[in-house]
Amino acid sequence: MTDERNFRNRMQQILDASPFLLVVKDNNGMITSCNTSYASAVGVRRDLLIGQNCRNFMAPESISSILEKEQEVHSTLKSMTFEEVLVIRGVAVKHQSTIFPILDQQGLVISLGKVSLNITPI
Repeated sequence: MTDERNFRNRMQQILDASPFLLVVKDNNGMITSCNTSYASAVGVRRDLLIGQNCRNFMAPESISSILEKEQEVHSTLKSMTFEEVLVIRGVAVKHQSTIFPILDQQGLVISLGKVSLNITPI
């Protein structure tokens, strides 16, 4: 196994052990990476999510609002943090989410990431 592959495997293990939801998608909305918490939240195995359009896993009433936020992040190159309610396995759960740009070496956005942490009071 190469050093790069070892590094990627270790990073995926770290992300999969984290309780937050993480998804990365390309500029066409296709999922390029996610952690197992995200996969569990949408009810699909992680390996089956890769290459799927993120919209397929979003509540229809949330799509326009999220797309507006993503467009702002894409154009300003600045992360955006906000609160939202995500429906996870039929239950509304309050999250603090951050959408962030992922840039190439020329500073162009090649992907957007989103991390969401459950902030529902216990």
